[in-house]
Amino acid sequence: MLGTAGSAEDYISDAEHHNPWWSKSTLASADFDEVTKYSPRSDFFRLLNDFEESAATTEANIHAIYGQTGIGKTTLIQQFIAGLIESTQFEWDPESRSEDLVQSVSPSQILYIPLEESLYNLDSPQDAILALSNVLDYFRSHIANPTEQRFIFLDDIGALRLDENLEEQFLEIFEPGSVVLVAGHTKSQVDFDSNLSPDGIDVRNKVFPMLTMKFIDTIKKRTFDKITDISLSIDTNLSERVRGYQTRIDTDTPPLIKQAKTHLKNREMDGFLESLEQLYFDELTESERQTLHQAAEVYLRHGGILYRTPDTIVRNELVKSRFLLYLYKELAHIERVQEPANLHRLSSIAATEAGEELQYTEIADQIGVDRRTIDSYLQTLEAGKAVSEANEYSIRQHRRTRLYLRNPRHLVTLSQKQEHFGYETFGSPAQLNHEFQHKLAKSVLYDHARRLAWRMPDGPTESGTVEYETTESGVVDYILEGDGLVVPFALSYHPYTAEAEHAVVEFDPSDGNHSDKTGDAVDLDYDCPARFVLTDSFPRELKSRETFSGEFNGETVHYLPYWLFLLIS
Repeated sequence: MLGTAGSAEDYISDAEHHNPWWSKSTLASADFDEVTKYSPRSDFFRLLNDFEESAATTEANIHAIYGQTGIGKTTLIQQFIAGLIESTQFEWDPESRSEDLVQSVSPSQILYIPLEESLYNLDSPQDAILALSNVLDYFRSHIANPTEQRFIFLDDIGALRLDENLEEQFLEIFEPGSVVLVAGHTKSQVDFDSNLSPDGIDVRNKVFPMLTMKFIDTIKKRTFDKITDISLSIDTNLSERVRGYQTRIDTDTPPLIKQAKTHLKNREMDGFLESLEQLYFDELTESERQTLHQAAEVYLRHGGILYRTPDTIVRNELVKSRFLLYLYKELAHIERVQEPANLHRLSSIAATEAGEELQYTEIADQIGVDRRTIDSYLQTLEAGKAVSEANEYSIRQHRRTRLYLRNPRHLVTLSQKQEHFGYETFGSPAQLNHEFQHKLAKSVLYDHARRLAWRMPDGPTESGTVEYETTESGVVDYILEGDGLVVPFALSYHPYTAEAEHAVVEFDPSDGNHSDKTGDAVDLDYDCPARFVLTDSFPRELKSRETFSGEFNGETVHYLPYWLFLLIS
């Protein structure tokens, strides 16, 4: 009969191995070279702000992130440790931020445990929690200064196999004076019930999903400059100014992207447009606009992925294998899916159809299950931020849907090679399948529309959703709605450019049919103060007049370059 996976000494020895800063008198940059060569993404600073708040309290504060295998959770945690740790020999000040925690924490106050790489997944859940509790006790009593704040990072929390019966037992192992970050694969793994928290433990309920890196992050971090097989260079001045447009960093750079989002939240569409027109016409030069257009095309091919190998074939295989590992091993297990292959098949359908309208009954017949099971699969894929769906704006009982992979690189690796010819490499080949690029653009714009939807006014429907509507002349691809404010966007992207204006003008916002958070229908006064066309070819006549606004069939239509929409989302 098997016993426990290891003794208490084994777990402590393992912790010492994963926390080499405990025993080093000085830390050199080489200790963190692998993670600090990448600039931190937005998630880093969002967490840093939360940690600043937590460090000012005496309770144990628990924060959480989740995301797919290979999305960058471990890199973020290790960058966080590099950013916090105090050393005279090693200084890594991410983007010269001024938060008090940066480079201020003694190495002895930091504990990092990669649970999946340790022995915890070999024990029963109860024994694993007990072993982790013993390690925390050792850390508190033998390593850390008990009078100072402690920082605990638990990676791959799924290795503990917690359920609702063990959640309270897990929370009880933490003590006041600790700031804790747990990382998992889905929200259900890390979204702890705050009502179960013992005294002195504060479950922050700020559970952040980690998605592929946003387009604006790739510009701020000059991500593609580091990839040798493409010819694109983002000027340092441009990347710094883009960061300033998002968040004010000096008095000379107006935070126009932040202002635009604030106007959207406050239902001020005139201000939203004015901020974007100022950004496009007054702040960016024609050369910079062309650079950002080119960068957006590169983003379609790469997605928001940081590559650690120069070999093209290895990159593709790594992206695909990690995604399939996530579907089969993690997501299917967490959500208790009996046929993991069906998650793979649905993802492949999303790659093949890429935003085309599908009947639920057709999907069910193709997979070989009933409609209710398809709904369950799609909820699982949404929980894992793998595949998301857009439903019809005007119909409450949905019979049709549009499926979108949230990572454009998955669209490449799961589609047929003859379709994505030219995109299996990462360079700029002379011949590309433009229909496939249209699919990529639709999917990437959907992903960024989901992010922008969180900036809509609070309403009775679930925040962050994006819908579509089919008119007699075409499709309005992305409809954002919040508390009755409706903002429709139709896509005009080569080679499909003829329908967008007709569709967005014909769109009737009064057809909206929405439910509150309990599922009950609500009666809203829908307001649609502006209609947009997202285009890869900005009209010359509007550019000469320095305006986004044109007239079509007697209606005002606002044209936005698709790369600008990506930049603000």
